Amino acid sequence: MDSWLCNVAMGGSSNIAEVDVDEQKIIRVIDPVLSKMGIVMYGVDTLVGDDGKRVLSEINTTSIGGLPQIARLMKKPLVKEATDLIWNYITEKMDRDVINN
Repeated sequence: MDSWLCNVAMGGSSNIAEVDVDEQKIIRVIDPVLSKMGIVMYGVDTLVGDDGKRVLSEINTTSIGGLPQIARLMKKPLVKEATDLIWNYITEKMDRDVINN
């Protein structure tokens, strides 16, 4: 085989994995930056670097395409949970804007 597929849409597969300490550090650094930009939902991809530690590969901010696969693996209604969180964020922001204006 001469292909190394990771993207589920292109034939890769999903697996459940625990978030490790290196990934938690990455999120602590990027979350405040993304939040200031108004990005409230995102996913990150990491790879294992030459030193054996996780490194940031990419930040996905426009697609929730992985949620159905994760929901199926975890047997949880993650799409509904995500849309509820987004809706709550929007309505709370609208309420704050009304109060502040």
